[in-house]
Amino acid sequence: MKNDLFANQYDQQTIDKLGDPLVKIETCIDFAHLAAEIDHVVPRPVSKKGGRPPFPTETMVRILVLKRI
Repeated sequence: MKNDLFANQYDQQTIDKLGDPLVKIETCIDFAHLAAEIDHVVPRPVSKKGGRPPFPTETMVRILVLKRI
């Protein structure tokens, strides 16, 4: 596969022409409020062992919503 020097710029222009669907979704869904409600209903346990911290609730909510669209 040949690398084009301006491929990234062309791809970004194409995406800009189509419009970013994530921006449109952001105007319809308040992810921060939804994540706060989820944290209130189902609090995350704190591990005393340490380890990798979990992803933020808002990030997980965004992923789940995008998977269902």
